[in-house]
Amino acid sequence: MSTRSSDPRPAESLSALTRTLSEAFASEDGALLLARLQALSLAARLPARRTPAPAHGGIGVWKPRRVKGRGRELVRNPAQASEWRFWADVERIAPKRKPRVVLLGESVARGYLYDPALTPAGVLASMLPRREVVDLARTDLTMMELGRMLDGLPALEPDAIVLFAGNNWHNVGFELPDVARLAAAVRERGFVGARRVFLDEMVLPRARALLDALAAAARALGAKVVVVVPEFNLRDWRSEPTVLAPILPGEDNVPWLAAHERGREALSRGDLESAAAAAATMINLDEGTSSASQELLAAVLIARGRTEEARARLEAARDSAFGLLAPHSPRCPAEVQDVLRGKSAEHGFARVDLPRVFAHAQDGALPDRRLFLDYCHLTRAGIDLAMREVAARLRRAGSPAASRHPGPALRPEDEAAAHFLAAIHNAHYGQPPEVLRHHCARALALSPAFAEVMRAYVDSQLGPGERWMSASFDVLSAHPAIGRYLSASDPRLMEKLADFALIEAMVSSLEEAGVPAHAAAAQAMAQSGGSSPIDLLRPSRRATTFRERGAHALGGERAYVQAFTPTSTFFLTGPRAGPVSFRLTCRVPGGRGEVIAAIEGGPEIRLAVEEHWKTFEFELRAPAGLSRITLEWPVRPPPPDSLERAARRLERGGYPDVFPWFGEVHAFQARSSFNHSTNP
Repeated sequence: MSTRSSDPRPAESLSALTRTLSEAFASEDGALLLARLQALSLAARLPARRTPAPAHGGIGVWKPRRVKGRGRELVRNPAQASEWRFWADVERIAPKRKPRVVLLGESVARGYLYDPALTPAGVLASMLPRREVVDLARTDLTMMELGRMLDGLPALEPDAIVLFAGNNWHNVGFELPDVARLAAAVRERGFVGARRVFLDEMVLPRARALLDALAAAARALGAKVVVVVPEFNLRDWRSEPTVLAPILPGEDNVPWLAAHERGREALSRGDLESAAAAAATMINLDEGTSSASQELLAAVLIARGRTEEARARLEAARDSAFGLLAPHSPRCPAEVQDVLRGKSAEHGFARVDLPRVFAHAQDGALPDRRLFLDYCHLTRAGIDLAMREVAARLRRAGSPAASRHPGPALRPEDEAAAHFLAAIHNAHYGQPPEVLRHHCARALALSPAFAEVMRAYVDSQLGPGERWMSASFDVLSAHPAIGRYLSASDPRLMEKLADFALIEAMVSSLEEAGVPAHAAAAQAMAQSGGSSPIDLLRPSRRATTFRERGAHALGGERAYVQAFTPTSTFFLTGPRAGPVSFRLTCRVPGGRGEVIAAIEGGPEIRLAVEEHWKTFEFELRAPAGLSRITLEWPVRPPPPDSLERAARRLERGGYPDVFPWFGEVHAFQARSSFNHSTNP
């Protein structure tokens, strides 16, 4: 008879084996093997994909409730209160009393930056007074969430459904076969291949399936369908300055960067031929994966008056980011636009093709700030034009004639709020100062009282502590649209970024409007330095955009800052000129290299940086007020195994590093004798 030991520890003879296995799985190859074993196990157990029905039998954030003598209505679900701000500001959807139009869509259909003062659904309702319009547009709505909403449509009994979506359809959930195909594509053709697989095998089939499901739902309900094909701000929107080219095969990133620098310099001095040649070199190397190369060539074509050719290049710039597995602003690429058009024809949907509608309205000009507040969100003029076309299609589908009413009245202060928020939103996506000044000046022209709101933003940005803790934040959030956008519950919008270009745009616009602002802002900026040492890695000292604050990849953030351009910029403020001591811990990929530190063209400090972390202490002289500290990194090709590492990262269930980096900073502090106040 054998006995079993009560000691739960493994036998000593197993220790060596478990140690060996632990060491193997801790290696990169071991982690990849473990991920593949887990994927095999999951593949055998995962159920077939399906779209679940709404949990409470309603739709969106509204759940059903029976009302005595009136039938069934929908009311906002308190359990989903945290989501209310993404939807229409409507407490209840009453029982149907007259023919009903349901508007489904994303933030563009929500009236982003105008909401709740003005919405496309409200404009459409004013044009169809004998219809009721139910607003089911949701900010940040994904394709999968939109598919779930179709199951809730019977609760609304729609006679017509308007779909205004496509800008968020890059947000798709990966399944195990998707990951395997993406990894294989990265190995075979780099991110050019991954982008193609993402579009052809993941986004477009799901888009077609969604539109087929919409057709089936509409047939079951006997409802007409109008599909709105989105457009993009081609003329004014530009990619962020830190978004260059993804990791290219071999050493191609180095000649790409050299051509990028040549092209920008040539364009600035009016040498269009040299700029075009540089752009052609870049496009040949990046194969359509960089917006910067397409935008450079488009600028040359616009300067030569070749608008239609420029349109094609700007559309290519818009589409280049789609499928790169990296963050980017919402957009509807040409392939998705074509699916919307093709499926509309197949199913007999009425269609409002905004690229064509806007081109006709502007006599063939490129869509610009007259129609767009930013990349894809519409101005009042853009909303009116789009909804007038929708109303016309509904009329042709059997609805009563569309009203010629110009739409609901919009108070000047509400339109001013939209442009004020557009200035903030554009700044946080790296748009040029001229665009920021345009929206600031427009806000002040619409409502001079917005001077107080702008000064409150500057004060909340430069003042000590968190933004939401300042008295100025109460002034900002008092307006409904601003309160909805600058929500204290959204850390992305509450955390301070390095908004110095935005502050300058606000201050200069105020001064041009006859409102003194420069002196107060300069004094606040001088006093915002913070106590020594100043942490230059805080977002308010280095990140001008959402992307720079987080990362250039969709994976988790690192415990250090990566430099995705050859030059990194940090911001320092102080009341007077003087010496500043710096302490920098950094490293560069690929071995020893030289990093050049300077303040705005002053004397340079050259640092011998290595592949491992190394700390340097040096001193530079800073001017009074705002100063920019730059670190210039050595330009080298990415490590030769970068694409293989990206493929393995995908296979392990993570997002890959898409863009090459030139250096990494673990710590960067500044110490000067004139900083005594609390750190902002």
